[in-house]
Amino acid sequence: MKDLRTLHDHMFRTEPGMVPVIRKEIYRYLGYRKVSPEGAVLEMTESALAESIPLITPGAICESFPVKYESTYTDLGFTCTESKNIVQNLNGSEHIILLCATIGAKFDRLLFKYGKTKPVMEAVLQSVGAMLIESFLDDLNETLKKAGNNQGLALRPRFSPGFGDFDLSVQKDIFRALRTDRIGVTLTDSLLMAPTKSVTAIIGLKSIGESDG
Repeated sequence: MKDLRTLHDHMFRTEPGMVPVIRKEIYRYLGYRKVSPEGAVLEMTESALAESIPLITPGAICESFPVKYESTYTDLGFTCTESKNIVQNLNGSEHIILLCATIGAKFDRLLFKYGKTKPVMEAVLQSVGAMLIESFLDDLNETLKKAGNNQGLALRPRFSPGFGDFDLSVQKDIFRALRTDRIGVTLTDSLLMAPTKSVTAIIGLKSIGESDG
């Protein structure tokens, strides 16, 4: 992979069957902490997985930007922010990777179908979808991490708009910078993403061995 600090319009695509299925995460989203579901819930979970996986179209777009820290704001390259939480997260990173990822619109149509006919199944599907997008992101993160290690770079944890004081309105700037419509993701006037199982995030890049203090 090319230098992570100079990514431009970098696309990631994954075959549906290549996204790791982590059942314990589905159960956690459903509210099961130390036990696994049984009976009808377990059957619905397996049915939801069987219906969902052939329909998803996992994809992501990434772009890198330099970071400048000013006294009253931070210039992220695609926008400026007064967020203190993003500064803490970046921890001195000199570059960021800006990304948007999705599992596609067909999954939303499945949610809509069951929302009309079987709401309990829709609830299970919501948990399955949450697991699938996070699993895809974790896989992407691991790919970037390995590339970064080869380039002498360490990745900071993902940080998304709406966390802490990192205002959700930053979504508008992210969508303009990444032109997310190229992977089928749009933003509503109320700052909700469509498809619903989509995520935007910032990942800081630091030189390996650079102090985290």
